[in-house]
Amino acid sequence: MIDTVNEGNGVVAVDDLPVTSDPSFEQLDRVYVKMVMLTWILVVLTIVLINVGATALSDEGFEPIIDSGATPFVLAGLFFLSVAAFVVPRVLWHSKGYQLHSHNLHYKDGVFWRAVTSLPFARVQHVELESGPLERIFKLATLKFYTAGGGSADIKIPGLPFASASKIRTYVLERSGAKMSGTDPEKESDE
Repeated sequence: MIDTVNEGNGVVAVDDLPVTSDPSFEQLDRVYVKMVMLTWILVVLTIVLINVGATALSDEGFEPIIDSGATPFVLAGLFFLSVAAFVVPRVLWHSKGYQLHSHNLHYKDGVFWRAVTSLPFARVQHVELESGPLERIFKLATLKFYTAGGGSADIKIPGLPFASASKIRTYVLERSGAKMSGTDPEKESDE
């Protein structure tokens, strides 16, 4: 009997695979760090203001906090959140990166659980360029790549300069035959 299932599909040993060095990934724009810092600071300030306002408006005011000896813990918590607002964005920035090839895209992400996702352009159905309010202030954008069978983006690359994101989107779409969605770069540059 002839084995037609495995014809032309020989076994490959791991030792026979080509050796590749660790690929270098493009970093996200450094302005992304500032944007994430600002986001953290705004969140911390919102939490602090809500708590201070609620405490000040209560009948007892700040007396129970001061009398209970919780003040050092509250200050330590605020210090921790303030330090995190400056450290976490830098750590996140170093953990993310992308690589663009002629037929696929690689995206790395993760601090403790690292992942590298590879996306062949042939699988891309559409690419979305998104830019929220803070991203627009910092002239950044997020690229979202969608493939068949998924309701959400398979890869999201945040922190790209808007012009670079637009170029990458066009490059991928030309090679994939997919459709564009999101902000029109020509209209955005006119504003």
